[in-house]
Amino acid sequence: QSNMPLVKLFASPKLGRSIPLSSLQKSMCSIWGTTASTTKLILLPTVDWTSHPYGEDIYVSIRAKSTPTRTSTVVIEGMKKVQEAFKRHGLKANVRLETYGGEEYYHVPPTTMGEDFWRSKGMVAMVE
Repeated sequence: QSNMPLVKLFASPKLGRSIPLSSLQKSMCSIWGTTASTTKLILLPTVDWTSHPYGEDIYVSIRAKSTPTRTSTVVIEGMKKVQEAFKRHGLKANVRLETYGGEEYYHVPPTTMGEDFWRSKGMVAMVE
């Protein structure tokens, strides 16, 4: 199972319709082979001042760990499936995906899970 930690959805507050986040998160997990606990989906109301001719309803920005199995072909096919997932809900998506190397990723989550949780994961330094 691979991590796909962040999917940001940028949508105009003037879109005038709801965005089915639960359904879309399930689609993202299915497309990328992840779980809901590793697929962070964030909706950001946004005013877009650019004049791109795409006419999208949603700008989807995905940040994912680079892996040997995430070849450019796999990534592009996955991105097309993401567009299709939005299209099933009547939304036109402009999709971008950025990969990063695992050694270049840092994360300091809130400690609300408790020190025992982090110790069990071998991440004592995060809570001390």
